[in-house]
Amino acid sequence: MMKQMNKIIAAFVVCGAMVLGLSVPLTTNVEATTIHAKKAKESSSKLEIVDSGYFVEGADEYSDTAYVHFWAKLKNNDKKRSIDFPVITATAKDDSGKVLGSQSQIGMAIAPKDTVVLTSLMDTGDAAASSVEIKAKKPKFTTQKVVNSKNFTTANITEVPQEYTCPKVTGEVTYNGKEDLDGIAITAVYKLGDKSVYAYTTYLQSIESGSTESF
Repeated sequence: MMKQMNKIIAAFVVCGAMVLGLSVPLTTNVEATTIHAKKAKESSSKLEIVDSGYFVEGADEYSDTAYVHFWAKLKNNDKKRSIDFPVITATAKDDSGKVLGSQSQIGMAIAPKDTVVLTSLMDTGDAAASSVEIKAKKPKFTTQKVVNSKNFTTANITEVPQEYTCPKVTGEVTYNGKEDLDGIAITAVYKLGDKSVYAYTTYLQSIESGSTESF
């Protein structure tokens, strides 16, 4: 299947690219009045899954455990507010509808009108999943400054063939922002036609303003 894949699309996303020195809120208002509930329902449409997918890695002679690789591209449709700690949850099932496993992945933040890609992995024991449902939790908004992915450019993207998996993606990323960052994430999304069929994330730490880093 890997040989049939179209040219890799290297999608750069900010995942944990919080500006250095800003605190991250850890509390959530859970007051459940009618007015608050209505606002929460309206705000849920502000976080949109624009693309998602999964890849099932079955058990074989080298491993008696099956895995599900899953991912989702999330868009913050709010024009002014950032989304703090976006969450996706994947639920894997067999042919009969039995749940084989469930796993959540938490991102750092999404700037207004920006997108990020979250990726993760879960094991499903010795049974391979027949279907996987991917959902996004209701967003929590913040007024903190969050770096937009437009502040980054990638270059020298290269596909490095691997023996048993998708080609590894290498390249360089330049950060054009003004503030140093704790870290960033670069996600490669593999496409077959218009459908994403695999994705993985590489993390880089301590990104200085104006710097170019290799991955």
